[in-house]
Amino acid sequence: MNPAIPQLDALSRRLPMTRTGDAQVARRCLDRVFARHALEVHGESLDFAHQLLNLGETSISLLRYGSEAEVVAPPLDFYLLQITLSGRVGLRAEGFETVLEAGSAFIMNPNTAYRKLWDREAQQILLKIPRSRLAARVGVAPGQVVEFAPDRLLAERFATPVHRLLDRLDDCSSDGSGRCKPSAAIRAGENDVLDVVLAALPHRLIAAKDTGSHAVPYYIWRAERHLRASPGVAVTTATLARLSGVSKRTLQEGFQRFRGRTPSQVSRDLRLDRARAALLEEARENVTAVALECGFSHLGRFAQSYAERFGETPSQTLRRRPSS
Repeated sequence: MNPAIPQLDALSRRLPMTRTGDAQVARRCLDRVFARHALEVHGESLDFAHQLLNLGETSISLLRYGSEAEVVAPPLDFYLLQITLSGRVGLRAEGFETVLEAGSAFIMNPNTAYRKLWDREAQQILLKIPRSRLAARVGVAPGQVVEFAPDRLLAERFATPVHRLLDRLDDCSSDGSGRCKPSAAIRAGENDVLDVVLAALPHRLIAAKDTGSHAVPYYIWRAERHLRASPGVAVTTATLARLSGVSKRTLQEGFQRFRGRTPSQVSRDLRLDRARAALLEEARENVTAVALECGFSHLGRFAQSYAERFGETPSQTLRRRPSS
């Protein structure tokens, strides 16, 4: 472990640990904390360990997989500060790619889908930061949000504020499940960490509508809600427009402006993500059955789209899945 990064004895001492060699248990554990995601274990075995302090809106996690593992996550609705304590974590998202080595830190903006490639030695501390906390700290005007540059930082810059925050955990009474009612001292410690992020990392204030998740038209939300409610059904743009209460042209232009993709592309990607999760996490041995369940009737196009999105064919995903 990098000596410049705070030893997490306080966190380790106070919190219960979820530890498992079962990938599905590991995935479900983090689903509840962050968001539903796909997990693929590339190594021979998994030695997942997760400790959580739930502070209401915010949370602190200490996480490792103990194996080479790939996480495919949807856009988050919060900021996520990641401090790598040991090993290496590859991070890929639209528009950037980086490697978070021991001694580095990185903050993920909301509305960013990403992949993380953990090596066997990788361990991170993760601080979940709601939009409202950061907005209040910066004092942004209504209709604006903070967007950080996708740059790495030296983790040693966080050593002092993270130490202070962990020291203040004694002011928190855990109920045994990792939940805690934070004291004023803990909130002050969180603010110290946020101040370091704001001082160290380039950021800008942008119009909320430009982030892709704030101030979007109501019909975009309606369309996306319908797509997520029916992830195994291929819905035409005309049908989606009717369900959203607008014309087909309005829906298409809205998706291009606020999401940067067409409605059919969003629908396809949601179904591809569902197919990958099925191939990775469920006891499936038939690619054709998975494709059909996810709304793909043309197997050739399914395989091509899958390979373009994930860098491998569905059959390759199935073959590399650890045997149960």
